[in-house]
Amino acid sequence: MYIKQLTLKDFRNYKSAAVSFLNGTNLIYGNNAQGKTNLLEAVFLFCTGRSHRRATDREMIREGADWCEVDVEFCDEVRDYTGQMKILDGKKKFVAINKVPVKKISQIADYINVVMFSPEDLSIIKASPSERRRFVDMALSQLSPVYVSLLNEYIKILKQRNNLLKDIKRSGSGDDTLDVWDDYLIELSCKIIAYRRRFLEDLMRYAVPIHREIAGEELAVQYVSNCCEDVYDGAALRQELEQKIKKGRRRDIETGTSNTGAHRDDFLFSIDGRDARLYGSQGQQRSVVLSLKLALTEVIRQSRGTYPVILLDDIMSELDESRRQYLAGKISGKQVILTCTDRQAAAPYGTVRYFYVNNNTVTEA
Repeated sequence: MYIKQLTLKDFRNYKSAAVSFLNGTNLIYGNNAQGKTNLLEAVFLFCTGRSHRRATDREMIREGADWCEVDVEFCDEVRDYTGQMKILDGKKKFVAINKVPVKKISQIADYINVVMFSPEDLSIIKASPSERRRFVDMALSQLSPVYVSLLNEYIKILKQRNNLLKDIKRSGSGDDTLDVWDDYLIELSCKIIAYRRRFLEDLMRYAVPIHREIAGEELAVQYVSNCCEDVYDGAALRQELEQKIKKGRRRDIETGTSNTGAHRDDFLFSIDGRDARLYGSQGQQRSVVLSLKLALTEVIRQSRGTYPVILLDDIMSELDESRRQYLAGKISGKQVILTCTDRQAAAPYGTVRYFYVNNNTVTEA
């Protein structure tokens, strides 16, 4: 699959823009703060339904405008597609494929997928567990619409249970009404944990040898759960969750929040047996993230039968020469859209289509 054209209307700093991409390497270059990353954000937004920057819808609408639109022409081995996404402040996104409205944004992943790598992705290793869960959840959301439904339902149940906990704390009674929400939370946690574990197994099958080639080190991941770290059998997992939630009910009421469940899980990456977050240098952590993102492209290919579009946001300056060359070899034959300030950064990538960005204008160079 690859993107033929991206068209923007009132998106970020662009009143209008149209970019025709090559099915290969596309380099977007120019000075900082000109809007290079905004182009990648628009592609990522269309493919996933959300901004990689965690931006609100309002932030993506150009100042002074009431709405914005991202149109994408793309194709796979069989046919061409047109995609449209409209964002109106305070309203649900409108999405259409070939002029047919899409009921759920997650359905876009059935047509096109994307993997993005940016310097901010170091947060996957360095930051809080929520960043690692976000990485896993976003990847799974492209691979499985069932997982998206499970996760959305879990978030809804978690919110309702937390509201009930606060009500019980205020009133001092009614904790028996938690039983039904506990059952929902346990059931959904078991399913989400199972999906995440299978995904990490698939991911590491590719990431371990990739990281060995990049850094000559052994990469590993540990699924860290506050309730079922070493429990894999479905019935035993449910039993363990039931016991932990029941035992922690009083604490949940006191804090007004659910302290047990899939929303508390973490995934810790290690290099040669040492926690990458605590002991890895920035260069080592960057190699881990690069390995994970390259591995994700392989997992998507395994699942979808074709490689995703690869977005590289200003990472050339973050990699040494050997890693640049390795990356160039791994992404050869795939559609890549990358940004940088220096046109020469694309030297290892063979045939390249260049785009210069200046003063809110994109020009093919």
